[in-house]
Amino acid sequence: MEYMIYDDFLPEDLFKQVRDAIINPNFPMYYQTTTVTDKERQDEISFAHTLYRDYGPTSSNFDILKLLIGQSDIIDCKSILRSKINCYPRTEKLVEHDLHTDYDFQHKGFLYYLNTCDGYTILNNGEDTVDSVENRLLIFDPSIPHASTSCTDEKCRWNIIMNYL
Repeated sequence: MEYMIYDDFLPEDLFKQVRDAIINPNFPMYYQTTTVTDKERQDEISFAHTLYRDYGPTSSNFDILKLLIGQSDIIDCKSILRSKINCYPRTEKLVEHDLHTDYDFQHKGFLYYLNTCDGYTILNNGEDTVDSVENRLLIFDPSIPHASTSCTDEKCRWNIIMNYL
């Protein structure tokens, strides 16, 4: 599966509703000492909020995900595997996280970018990059090695991920 990019995915009013619901001082985000591997690196932390895991919603904010899924036939979702919101704090130098796969079987995934920054997503075993641009939707196969980055020009890099069939 090749990846697809959809800019201006949500209408502006819905995008602002989603962004403002998440990027605010009262939204619960939880400290992660690692990003994708079990090894801790000094330059690699993040915050996350799980929306869906283990066959069911895990957050009272699950409606945010339902709003994204329901806005388009682009996301052809028959079953959600997991979903979470990620926040990568600014670093002095851009940090590329380790390549990883989300599951070891072919499936679909999306990244929905909540803000524009100099961070990016690394796809296809490091061959391609997709810039973080607000209101952008990236659909790809997360069983192919990919990675995230921090950012250096904003306070944080924010996105929503979902793995699905």
